[in-house]
Amino acid sequence: MVKFIISFIVVFSATITFAEENNLEYYVNLALKENLALKQKDFSYQKSISALNEARSLFLPTVDIKARYTRAGGGRMIDFPIGDLMNPVHLTLNQLTGAGLFPGNLENESIPLLREEEHETKISVVQPVFNLKLLHNYNMQSGISNLQLEEKKRYARELIAEVKKAWFNISKADAALNIYQNALKLANENLRVSNSLVKNNSRTAEIIYSAEAEVADLETSIANAEKDLTIAKQYFNFLLNRNADEQINIAISRDEITEITDNPDYANTAGKNREELKKLKLAMDVTRNQVSLARANYFPNLNLAFEYGFQGKMYRFKSDDDYWMASLVLSWNIFNGFGDNAKIEQAKYDSRAYSAKYQETQKLISIEVKRIAAQMNVAAKAVKTTRKQIEATTESYKIIARKYKEGITNQINLLKARNDKTMAELQNSIARFEYNTAVAELEKAACLINIDEKLKSL
Repeated sequence: MVKFIISFIVVFSATITFAEENNLEYYVNLALKENLALKQKDFSYQKSISALNEARSLFLPTVDIKARYTRAGGGRMIDFPIGDLMNPVHLTLNQLTGAGLFPGNLENESIPLLREEEHETKISVVQPVFNLKLLHNYNMQSGISNLQLEEKKRYARELIAEVKKAWFNISKADAALNIYQNALKLANENLRVSNSLVKNNSRTAEIIYSAEAEVADLETSIANAEKDLTIAKQYFNFLLNRNADEQINIAISRDEITEITDNPDYANTAGKNREELKKLKLAMDVTRNQVSLARANYFPNLNLAFEYGFQGKMYRFKSDDDYWMASLVLSWNIFNGFGDNAKIEQAKYDSRAYSAKYQETQKLISIEVKRIAAQMNVAAKAVKTTRKQIEATTESYKIIARKYKEGITNQINLLKARNDKTMAELQNSIARFEYNTAVAELEKAACLINIDEKLKSL
């Protein structure tokens, strides 16, 4: 009983895994986790987060510990004529007092500029008190970080569409291969019937040669279809960052195709959510902060500095050797050759360029959404039309094939009927590919997928 339960669980788990791998959503999530280009975008975003943390750290105090021990020799000497200055004075004082209290034989001194032995160990703390450049630099780095995030989301949205289109391309290539293989079966049947007719003296030998040529042509088409399918699978695995020959479980979707109307809400949704527009807005914010950063140079900077340490000839830490010092340091650049004005002008022109680009992109996105919606409707109609063509050409082929076996019609009509049937099936496969591709493109262009939730769910 236990073995039965274990076996059931294994089979059930394998079934679930196969069902997941047969699901396009499974592959989309896998691509969002493993795609190398998306990882590069994420690395750039994480780098911008580190730059933002660096900008934030500038508001905090800096604390340094410095220790120095010096041995010196030689160098300049400072001559101090203490004897020449004080001996006459002391002599006069001794004569006036008559007590001889003051020495009269002081020697002149020569003091070395460098101490033979010296040490200094200290801790320094510097805290910014007023510095507008730090604030505007932080705001600018925050905008750059958000810009990198939008770039990551933009590529993730494009990646989803690209994975879906690659999936549909595999479906199209697989369908084409099946169509040619089925056509080859019909061609082989035609060759068998042709041989039978020639043996029965109902037809001459040229119909065999014609049937053999058709078989050879279809075998070539099958080889090309297999090549296209292999390339499509390799590209799909590339997007998923997998080995090129990794197995792909795919089923051709034949769901009912429904048309949509040109909904103006698609353009509105795209205008609110497209990452390209958000990036341009953020770029304008960054340029405004660049202007503020340049203007901040007109204002003074004020820092609080504190220092505590030990100094002396000997390397020791005693109360007689310690010291402390606190300072308020003001710095104010008065003139730098109008460099700040030039930076302000450059940032303003950048802002105007981004504003113009934003308006242009808005219009292009609106046109893009409408174009894709129209393409989707055309493809939906083509799917319906080609389905009817498949039904008609299939029935026509059945009738003509039966007549050919009976010797009522010629081989040319049979080949034409088979070719019409094959072409209708291929056109239907292409139409379904174009429709599904247009759906994926519309999802991307109109931002119909919540990319934030998609990335959070991984």
